[in-house]
Amino acid sequence: PHGIYRLRSEDTRGMIIASTVARITKTGEGEFVMPRLYYAIGDVHGHLDKLEYIHAQIKVDAGRRAHRVIHIGDLIDRGPDSKGVVEFLMQGQARGEPWEVVKGNHDTFL
Repeated sequence: PHGIYRLRSEDTRGMIIASTVARITKTGEGEFVMPRLYYAIGDVHGHLDKLEYIHAQIKVDAGRRAHRVIHIGDLIDRGPDSKGVVEFLMQGQARGEPWEVVKGNHDTFL
């Protein structure tokens, strides 16, 4: 009954993958509603500019709808601004942004 999903994946500037997953539920009147959007971002690898870009895209896509952003690891290493990535995420969480952060294998020393 509540098992219909919409999934869209995008490769943004070659590094960050963002997916929108929304659970769609059917109301008693036969309408479909999406109560929340979920975005997953992985493999940032210290590319703050790309992370900021995808967050701007998410803001446009989500609009005023309730949403969560899950950062699924590999935030640091390889790119030019690992410190900036970590600070950006910490500041966003401190502001109350709907963000979750999960460490990946490149993040074990954080």
